[in-house]
Amino acid sequence: MWGIYTSKTREDIVKNDPEGYVLVQSFLPEMITIMTRVDSEFDGTFKLNFDEEIPYTHKSKYLLNARLTGSKNTGLIGNDSDNTLIGNAGNNTIDGGEGSDVVQFTGASSEYIIETTGGGIAVKDTKDRDGQDMLLNIETLRFTDQDLTL
Repeated sequence: MWGIYTSKTREDIVKNDPEGYVLVQSFLPEMITIMTRVDSEFDGTFKLNFDEEIPYTHKSKYLLNARLTGSKNTGLIGNDSDNTLIGNAGNNTIDGGEGSDVVQFTGASSEYIIETTGGGIAVKDTKDRDGQDMLLNIETLRFTDQDLTL
């Protein structure tokens, strides 16, 4: 805008243009709330927190929810927000990080074996849909019949 509008960050907009900030918030929320599907060919651990060594995290840090697809043994790491995370058919390690995080499963709670391990929770699907997941920093397990608060 030819140097007329100098605010470049949300913090600047709040300070210099409170009415503009209300407008920005109405169509550009700070976090993206859709359920993001991670490609089935992805290898490694998909991160929702910023890591300057991994270019995609410049954008993924704004995601609230993520779902692994396919059947590879992969992982998910949440960010400081309240995340909903879903594993795939493989054996996954899911770390919610900070916030109040939920891991969602395909079936009813009676179809899973849940065990506390040294530092985490192991959840095994007895119907072989969700594999066996190791959970860290997760506050709620969501099944089709109930939520279990840890």
